[in-house]
Order: sequence, then structure tokens, then C-alpha cells
Amino acid sequence: MSSVTICMMVRDDLDSLKYSLPNALEFGDEVHVLDTGSSDGTLEFLKDTAKTEPRLRVLIAPPAIIPSYGFAVARNLIGVYATTDWLHYLDADERISSPAYREILDFAVQPVIEITTLTYDKNDQADTTSWDTIRATAGGTMRERHRRIYRRDSGVKWGGYIHEEPFLGVVNAARLCQRGDIVHQHFKHYRPREGRQIKNLRYAWMIKRAIDHPVLQSYTNGYWYQEYYPLHKDEIDTNAAVYDELQPDGEILFRFPNEI
Repeated sequence: MSSVTICMMVRDDLDSLKYSLPNALEFGDEVHVLDTGSSDGTLEFLKDTAKTEPRLRVLIAPPAIIPSYGFAVARNLIGVYATTDWLHYLDADERISSPAYREILDFAVQPVIEITTLTYDKNDQADTTSWDTIRATAGGTMRERHRRIYRRDSGVKWGGYIHEEPFLGVVNAARLCQRGDIVHQHFKHYRPREGRQIKNLRYAWMIKRAIDHPVLQSYTNGYWYQEYYPLHKDEIDTNAAVYDELQPDGEILFRFPNEI
């Protein structure tokens, strides 16, 4: 039977992890979680869980790893210590749903498996007692396809400073994948408001940085720089300036010469 490591990157995700971590442990032979600067008790929760759960490995990186080097670099770090056949990347606000998870991995003929993401829309009247009640009372869902699972020894790696995707060399893994009946139930709109605001500032700063330094645009869909940025330029530039002033992730670890 195929083995799999569930790989997660978290920051201040304690409320979500109480639901998603047990789910990850249900499906994974190993669960590796990278914490990038939590201050809400997430890291303590992970360390306490790891004391009695040998399959859980907790990794730590400074908050500035994301804006400094990008999401792909951080994601690739999570799988460094994995020993399984497959790597499956799951966000803290996601939960795996699949009636035939192992069979899909066992009989896969491509190195990458494409999953379905169901994002549950925010509904102010939703019952947020648990993920199940959110799902039952959400305002609706958005269905997307994502590449989140690949063979560990396939050579596939994440690429992209922002909006990262798996690649084999310079080939997008979308060309190397097969669909699997695996669903990620995604509850991103239910994150605490403050966390969403900081995330928006960070994204704006990173987009602006990539505009100013085109080398960072490699492996990312050109839409974000050629279409999205011009449409939202004023808002992005303003938010990027606020991020620079607040420095919510601390000192940037790497800067280009003209940024110093």
C-alpha cells in the first residue's frame, strides 16, 4: 500500500488546526507541519500533540521566510524529511474527504494527482460551531481543481514566489497529472479578521516586489502581474506601503541591492 506524508504550513491557525490536524493524521502515515511564526498557541498545540503522536513532525521557520523567499521555497522545505511514497499538501483551513484515498494513490499512473477544492462561502448567519455546521449553513461553495499531491521521488517541486504550483523542471505539473476523487473542504473565509488583513497586506507587498523585480515572477501565472496588478494597482501599492511600515513579519531576510 502506498504511503503518504501530509504537509502543512501554518501561522496562527490554532482554531483551524483543532479540526484539520486530526483529519490529516487520519489520512497520513506522516504529518509534517511548518510553523512560520505563530503567536496564538499554534506552535504549543503542535508540540504538545507531537509528544504523543510519533507521526507528527513539527518544523519551525521565521515569519519573514514567506515574503523573503516566497511560498514555494517554504512549501518545499516541509517535505525535506518525508520518507513516504507521496507528498500531499494541505492547508490548515482545509480538510481531506475521500472514500477511496489509498486506492487512488496505489493505482495512480501519473506522478501528480489533481484534487477538487470546495471553498465554503462566508455566511454571517452560518453556524461556526464546527466545520460540519459551517458546511451545512454556508452561503454556497466554489469548486476548483488544484495539484496538491505528487510522488516524492518524481522530481516535482513547488515553484513560484506567490500563487505557487508544482513543477517538474520548467514544466507545470498540470501536464503530468491525473484526476483523483479527493476533495479538500476549504474554509478560508472563516479565518479571524485580523489574520486576513495581515495576509492581504503581505500579498500586496509581495506582488509589488515581484513587479519591481521580475526575476520573482518565474513559475507564476502571468495573469497576476499583467492583468491583476494593473486593475488593482492603487490598492496594492497602498497596502504594500502599509506592510512596509508595519513590518508584521519582522525584518526581511533577503533584499535586492536596490531594496537596501
